[in-house]
Amino acid sequence: MGTEALILGQNHGARDLGRHPGQRHPVVFDAEVGALFGGLLDAILHEGCALRVPPAPAQRPWEQQPRQHRHADPDHQPPPEPPFEPSRPAFHAGESIGIRAIVTGSPVLGDALAALLGLIGLTIGAELMVRGASRIAGRTGIPPLVIGLTVVALGTSAPEIAVSIEAAMMGRESVALGNVVGSNIFNVLVILGLAALAAPLAVGSQLVRLDVPVMVGVSALPLVLGFDRLISVGDGIFLLLLLALYLGLLSRVARRGLPDPIAVSPFKPPEGLPPPRKAGSIEGSLAIDFGRAVAGLALLIVGADQFVGGATGIARAAGISELVIGLTLVAAGTSMPELATSVLATLRGERDLAVGNVVGSNVFNVLAVLGAGAAASGGIEVPAGVLLFDFPVMLAVGLVCLPVFLSGSTITRWEGGMLVFYYALYVVYLGLNTTEHRYQEEFGVAVLGVVLPLTVILAAALWSHGGERRSAETG
Repeated sequence: MGTEALILGQNHGARDLGRHPGQRHPVVFDAEVGALFGGLLDAILHEGCALRVPPAPAQRPWEQQPRQHRHADPDHQPPPEPPFEPSRPAFHAGESIGIRAIVTGSPVLGDALAALLGLIGLTIGAELMVRGASRIAGRTGIPPLVIGLTVVALGTSAPEIAVSIEAAMMGRESVALGNVVGSNIFNVLVILGLAALAAPLAVGSQLVRLDVPVMVGVSALPLVLGFDRLISVGDGIFLLLLLALYLGLLSRVARRGLPDPIAVSPFKPPEGLPPPRKAGSIEGSLAIDFGRAVAGLALLIVGADQFVGGATGIARAAGISELVIGLTLVAAGTSMPELATSVLATLRGERDLAVGNVVGSNVFNVLAVLGAGAAASGGIEVPAGVLLFDFPVMLAVGLVCLPVFLSGSTITRWEGGMLVFYYALYVVYLGLNTTEHRYQEEFGVAVLGVVLPLTVILAAALWSHGGERRSAETG
């Protein structure tokens, strides 16, 4: 067998070892193995470890089968993969594959499962962290108002913060940026719209005088800071400093002896907090609260990793840009806690909380989420499309709140329907832009030339009517 194996192996070579076993005689396989080791030994002994391929002798009678020619033609196509090796797109470097690797037969189903479970982890993690941190603060003597301004405020934006930092660290700057912009647009147009459709929303005077102007000013910051196509680390630190000033301003206004100081803040401490205690009188359940907060933080990290990975996987499978996924799917997913809070608060009669939750969340999205994402990731690049379209839309959405809020003391159902209609127009435009539809330009002209001017006229009429109504009430 040894001599024949060497001769047979010279004819087939080592390249044929990758062929399907059912395509050649079993003896040929042994010959190939012998040829491989024989050629290696000969190269070591005579040519200084330079492996050579000996010339092929005449073909044997039992070797009558199609041969693969080794042409040096650059157009020569390699043989197709064997049918028993399923083709599957490889995962990219730095991408988590924990949950998606479970569903090996369907990458799209695995990405959808990862995004869903990641979103659940984000929601539960944020709730656990807020509950644990709030109770820890309450046991150490911190007033509930301060808890509402700090722990709860940051907790409601925890999903956005976790997702944006994770996306930026993974090199998905478009997802991180789209999450912030898309969340702010979704909060005003969808959350306020749906809450107003459920029941008219009350708008407090303090909210109109302080929080809404702050939200409009903060919405203009990304457009200014990103004018050089980069939200740098310095810009991120600047936004975080503005966040500290905003919290200090809310705390100062709330301590001026207003009738309802907690209502000044767009955030309220969760129910069930223990009464404030003096420092040092911490009970034994502090360890449980600390464990709850740590578990919530861990769920936030894992959930953000899986949610970002699943969302970007869906984008690749559907041929959609990661920016559009960030503006829509990721933004809507991370805004689900705010949506649930506002709608439930409206149904329970706490309608001022529903409005304050949205306004405060928009401020935190820009100052905390974008600031932390830029500072932690070394900067976030701003695509030209975001600078020219999405940033102005976010600012316009904030400006829309002024006439709607100032038109009276409530946001009516039809005004809520108008907000939802605007979001539908925005999503349709994104879809046309992504698919490069032939009617994309016509749709944009129609929105800019008809819908927006009509909205301005309608808002002016509402503002005038609201002013007359307020004058009649005070007179």
